[in-house]
Amino acid sequence: MGKGTVIVVGAGAAGLSAARELSAAGLEVILLEARQRSGGRIHTVSSSAGVPVELGAEFIHGKAPELCELVERAHLPIQPVIDRHWIWRDSKLAELKGFWEEMEKIIGGINLKKPDQSFADFLAGFPGMSPEVKQLAKDFVEGFNAARVEWISVHSLAKDQQASERIEGDQSFRVLPGYRKIID
Repeated sequence: MGKGTVIVVGAGAAGLSAARELSAAGLEVILLEARQRSGGRIHTVSSSAGVPVELGAEFIHGKAPELCELVERAHLPIQPVIDRHWIWRDSKLAELKGFWEEMEKIIGGINLKKPDQSFADFLAGFPGMSPEVKQLAKDFVEGFNAARVEWISVHSLAKDQQASERIEGDQSFRVLPGYRKIID
């Protein structure tokens, strides 16, 4: 079997990773990207003070071996993220306590043996939950998964949670010089 040329569409983290693996296997790779930058959802800019500001993906979630290897190889300093959540309530910031426990109840209520449905439909039928908690769950899923709750599958969320548990996904880390450095 001869070596060929492969076109990878998108220079986000997945596209760059695929291009790297294909190139390492000896294939010629053409990488196409619509934007003027690589990184996809990873987009770090510098503030006027030179501090990195994340406009896209912000944290490393868990300890995925592939990502940890890249961070170590690049000698990038990381810092654990303190797990505190805040909400604007009654015209002031208030700490949101019990957020993860509520999300665990929701995700834990997904039965992979039942027919799949959208997260929005699942939440509509989820008993005993305040409208505020349901809205927070929707906001979290849309922000973290970058998918509308009317479109994202509850089976995919449950499987994502299982994968997260395998890499200690309840821990998050910030790349101190900016997430962009992983892409670089």
